[in-house]
Amino acid sequence: MTSGKWHSPPAELREAWVRAFSGEGGTDVPSPCPVCGAQALHRYYDLDRRYGEDEGRSGFVGRGSLWEWCRTCQAYEHYSAMVPAWWSVDRLLPSSELFHSPGPIDDVLARRIDPPANPPLQPTPQSRRG
Repeated sequence: MTSGKWHSPPAELREAWVRAFSGEGGTDVPSPCPVCGAQALHRYYDLDRRYGEDEGRSGFVGRGSLWEWCRTCQAYEHYSAMVPAWWSVDRLLPSSELFHSPGPIDDVLARRIDPPANPPLQPTPQSRRG
Protein backbone atom coordinates (compact mmCIF):
# COMPACT_ATOMS: atom_id res chain seq x y z
CA MET A 1 0.00 0.00 0.00
CA THR A 2 1.12 3.50 -0.60
CA SER A 3 1.67 6.46 1.63
CA GLY A 4 3.01 9.84 0.66
CA LYS A 5 2.09 12.33 -1.99
CA TRP A 6 0.97 11.42 -5.49
CA HIS A 7 2.38 13.77 -8.15
CA SER A 8 2.64 14.26 -11.89
CA PRO A 9 5.77 13.05 -13.65
CA PRO A 10 8.19 15.85 -14.57
CA ALA A 11 7.33 17.57 -17.86
CA GLU A 12 10.72 16.68 -19.35
CA LEU A 13 9.90 12.97 -18.93
CA ARG A 14 6.44 13.18 -20.54
CA GLU A 15 7.50 11.50 -23.79
CA ALA A 16 9.26 8.67 -21.92
CA TRP A 17 6.19 8.25 -19.70
CA VAL A 18 3.91 7.84 -22.73
CA ARG A 19 6.32 5.33 -24.30
CA ALA A 20 6.47 3.29 -21.08
CA PHE A 21 2.69 2.79 -21.13
CA SER A 22 2.31 2.35 -24.91
CA GLY A 23 1.88 -1.45 -24.99
CA GLU A 24 -1.20 -3.54 -24.44
CA GLY A 25 -1.69 -5.60 -21.32
CA GLY A 26 -3.19 -5.69 -17.88
CA THR A 27 -2.60 -3.72 -14.74
CA ASP A 28 1.13 -4.50 -14.55
CA VAL A 29 3.27 -2.63 -17.08
CA PRO A 30 6.62 -4.29 -17.92
CA SER A 31 8.56 -1.05 -18.56
CA PRO A 32 10.69 0.62 -15.88
CA CYS A 33 9.40 3.90 -14.46
CA PRO A 34 10.90 6.84 -16.38
CA VAL A 35 10.97 8.87 -13.14
CA CYS A 36 12.65 6.49 -10.66
CA GLY A 37 13.64 3.41 -12.69
CA ALA A 38 11.61 0.94 -10.59
CA GLN A 39 9.72 -1.96 -12.17
CA ALA A 40 6.53 -0.76 -10.51
CA LEU A 41 4.33 0.73 -13.26
CA HIS A 42 0.61 0.00 -13.31
CA ARG A 43 -2.44 1.07 -15.28
CA TYR A 44 -6.16 0.81 -14.82
CA TYR A 45 -9.10 1.63 -17.10
CA ASP A 46 -12.56 2.16 -15.62
CA LEU A 47 -15.38 1.80 -18.16
CA ASP A 48 -18.07 4.45 -17.61
CA ARG A 49 -20.13 4.05 -20.79
CA ARG A 50 -20.09 1.14 -23.22
CA TYR A 51 -20.41 2.08 -26.89
CA GLY A 52 -23.55 1.00 -28.73
CA GLU A 53 -23.30 -1.14 -31.84
CA ASP A 54 -24.10 1.87 -34.04
CA GLU A 55 -21.22 4.01 -32.70
CA GLY A 56 -18.58 2.18 -34.76
CA ARG A 57 -15.52 2.71 -32.54
CA SER A 58 -13.21 0.02 -33.88
CA GLY A 59 -10.83 -1.28 -31.23
CA PHE A 60 -12.62 0.40 -28.31
CA VAL A 61 -15.49 -0.73 -26.10
CA GLY A 62 -16.50 2.59 -24.54
CA ARG A 63 -15.55 5.76 -22.69
CA GLY A 64 -14.07 5.91 -19.25
CA SER A 65 -11.04 6.87 -17.21
CA LEU A 66 -7.41 5.77 -17.28
CA TRP A 67 -4.83 5.88 -14.50
CA GLU A 68 -1.11 5.28 -15.11
CA TRP A 69 1.21 5.26 -12.09
CA CYS A 70 4.37 4.10 -10.40
CA ARG A 71 3.85 2.42 -7.05
CA THR A 72 7.41 3.28 -5.94
CA CYS A 73 7.76 7.03 -6.59
CA GLN A 74 4.00 7.76 -6.85
CA ALA A 75 4.19 9.60 -10.16
CA TYR A 76 0.86 9.30 -11.98
CA GLU A 77 -1.35 10.53 -14.80
CA HIS A 78 -5.15 10.42 -14.97
CA TYR A 79 -7.09 10.77 -18.22
CA SER A 80 -10.55 10.63 -19.74
CA ALA A 81 -10.06 7.88 -22.29
CA MET A 82 -11.55 5.44 -24.73
CA VAL A 83 -11.26 1.97 -23.18
CA PRO A 84 -9.50 -0.40 -25.59
CA ALA A 85 -11.05 -3.73 -26.53
CA TRP A 86 -7.94 -5.57 -25.27
CA TRP A 87 -8.56 -4.36 -21.69
CA SER A 88 -10.01 -7.33 -19.79
CA VAL A 89 -9.52 -6.48 -16.12
CA ASP A 90 -12.63 -6.66 -13.96
CA ARG A 91 -13.81 -3.52 -12.17
CA LEU A 92 -11.83 -3.23 -8.94
CA LEU A 93 -13.82 -0.51 -7.18
CA PRO A 94 -17.17 1.24 -7.57
CA SER A 95 -16.87 4.58 -9.37
CA SER A 96 -17.78 6.39 -6.14
CA GLU A 97 -14.49 5.16 -4.60
CA LEU A 98 -12.25 6.34 -7.47
CA PHE A 99 -10.34 9.61 -7.24
CA HIS A 100 -8.02 11.63 -9.45
CA SER A 101 -5.00 9.96 -7.83
CA PRO A 102 -4.68 6.17 -8.18
CA GLY A 103 -4.26 5.56 -4.43
CA PRO A 104 -7.45 3.52 -3.87
CA ILE A 105 -6.81 1.43 -7.01
CA ASP A 106 -3.20 0.81 -6.01
CA ASP A 107 -4.29 -0.29 -2.53
CA VAL A 108 -6.65 -2.89 -4.03
CA LEU A 109 -3.99 -4.14 -6.45
CA ALA A 110 -1.38 -4.33 -3.69
CA ARG A 111 -3.68 -6.55 -1.61
CA ARG A 112 -4.27 -8.82 -4.62
CA ILE A 113 -0.61 -9.03 -5.66
CA ASP A 114 1.47 -8.78 -2.49
CA PRO A 115 1.31 -11.69 -0.03
CA PRO A 116 0.43 -10.81 3.56
CA ALA A 117 3.45 -10.02 5.73
CA ASN A 118 2.48 -12.71 8.26
CA PRO A 119 0.32 -15.35 6.58
CA PRO A 120 -1.91 -17.29 8.96
CA LEU A 121 -0.51 -20.58 10.18
CA GLN A 122 -2.19 -23.67 8.84
CA PRO A 123 -3.39 -26.10 11.52
CA THR A 124 -1.60 -29.42 11.54
CA PRO A 125 -3.59 -32.64 11.63
CA GLN A 126 -3.98 -34.05 15.11
CA SER A 127 -2.53 -37.49 15.57
CA ARG A 128 -4.98 -40.15 16.73
CA ARG A 129 -4.33 -41.63 20.09
CA GLY A 130 -5.87 -44.83 20.88
